[in-house]
Amino acid sequence: MSGRRGRSSRATRQAIELAFAVPQVVAHRALRLANAGPAPSVRDQREFWLMGFEKALAFNQSWYAMFAEAGRINQQIALSALRAVWFPG
Repeated sequence: MSGRRGRSSRATRQAIELAFAVPQVVAHRALRLANAGPAPSVRDQREFWLMGFEKALAFNQSWYAMFAEAGRINQQIALSALRAVWFPG
């Protein structure tokens, strides 16, 4: 049980850290985007491209995690159904 509690408190701590960090990062990047104006420098263009790449990467990682979890749950359901057939109780 302590392993589960440890993971839970770690996830909670990470969620709290994100809750504080995300608005700061968004504000910084929005300000940088606004300051770049209609003709951003090469450095700004590179940074904006990286921002977009990060978003696409995070989207793909999120979907992969959801599909992996759905697959794990489906395996548990299938195993449960097979056990019910093989070992009727």
